[in-house]
Amino acid sequence: MSLSSMRIPFQPLLKQITECLSFQVPAYGVLDSSKNNACVAVRPECGPIAYVYVGGEATTLDESCDRAAEKAVHDLISKYGVHVEDFTAGKKRMFDRCGHLYRLKRVELEGVEKGFPSGMPLEVEHLNASSSVWHTTLDYMSVLPMVVKHTQALLTPLESICFVGVKHTSWQTITCPHSAHGTTCIFGNACASLAESKQSVAKKAITFMMHTYNFSIIDANYKAADYTSILCALERESYLTTKERVLNIQEPIQPSPLVVDQDCLTPRGKQFQIPTMVSPPFPPKKRKARSSFGSVPSTSKNSAVPLLCIPSELETVMKRIKKDGC
Repeated sequence: MSLSSMRIPFQPLLKQITECLSFQVPAYGVLDSSKNNACVAVRPECGPIAYVYVGGEATTLDESCDRAAEKAVHDLISKYGVHVEDFTAGKKRMFDRCGHLYRLKRVELEGVEKGFPSGMPLEVEHLNASSSVWHTTLDYMSVLPMVVKHTQALLTPLESICFVGVKHTSWQTITCPHSAHGTTCIFGNACASLAESKQSVAKKAITFMMHTYNFSIIDANYKAADYTSILCALERESYLTTKERVLNIQEPIQPSPLVVDQDCLTPRGKQFQIPTMVSPPFPPKKRKARSSFGSVPSTSKNSAVPLLCIPSELETVMKRIKKDGC
């Protein structure tokens, strides 16, 4: 069973980001009520400048407000380096690490080619360089009812227990009527607080339903994850090209559908090669044109056919100069 993708509500996420940046509360306004066109203004705490984002025409006014909030979220992430932990954040980190490892292998082969092999850095160095402190985390508990409504799955109430040592654990069961999984129990991580434990089980439950019903969630890192996957595919292609040049080992490239749609990958397999052009046949030779004046008998090679008839009285006036031997 496959469902269409769904969007998270960006208005609560925008409020979380502005609180992390110590900005003022986002102010929403209506530009055109007849076309349901709304906007949102984000004003920094110490500054007269306000960033205004327009949602555009939509079916409802709330939909336009959410589109404006989505534009504001992406812009603030880009301008201020805000990190949001959501469903595709882990996917983005995975592609980042994969592309980094392909880059290291390519640099190693280039060093061998130049005669100066370079040593590989420790894995701990890459992990420390890629790890970052996330400014805010998506509220998974608020997204869970939307996913349940989208999938029509049956969930039991969330239960929690506190063990010795102040470790909270939450769990719930999920029943998918239109799936072969039946009933599944989802357990959260052992967390220090009850709220963190509930957020953990909500995220795992949503991820399970995403895989079961085969749908994606458009969140703050959705576009960034797609872009990172393209960069990872390009790093792999660059590594395989260097490997073929240095070690004379050619491996087939299996392009991902996303990269092919973006025209960013150059396939090199036989099935992707352009067939050689076959030159067209030569045109038939033209036949010699026949004389339209009829056949003229020729007695010798130098015989000519007179084009004009000269009167006899002009023979004495007009004389042709004869060449020697003629």
